[in-house]
Amino acid sequence: MTFAGVYLIFMPMHWLGLLTQSRLLPDAQRAALASAGASIRAVVAVATICTVFAQVLFVINFVQALVRRKATEEDNPWRATTLEWSVASPAPEANFAVARPTVYRGAYEFPEGLTSDFAPQHLAPELLAQKIR
Repeated sequence: MTFAGVYLIFMPMHWLGLLTQSRLLPDAQRAALASAGASIRAVVAVATICTVFAQVLFVINFVQALVRRKATEEDNPWRATTLEWSVASPAPEANFAVARPTVYRGAYEFPEGLTSDFAPQHLAPELLAQKIR
């Protein structure tokens, strides 16, 4: 809404200014163009109101997001399978502590024999089968 509104505000104003301020046209034609620009100015006024409304919606949404911020209930709320979701959130300074995790599959590989599509990289196939059942 903001992009369309700004475009509808400034492009008609630009072209109206170019037409009415041109020294190539006689004064009578420039006056006629300026009076014909009333409908263009009405479009600009409506576009301005819509753009201000879009910005008000953005600010309201932003403030609500800050006020109603909730802590996530789990470390991996999107059930992502990659390694960065295997550590606590926020991540500790030494992400994986002393031992690096063992990777058993690619991030987007689907292990055979499982009914769930959530298969983290760092869980061994036998542990994964126990955890899902």
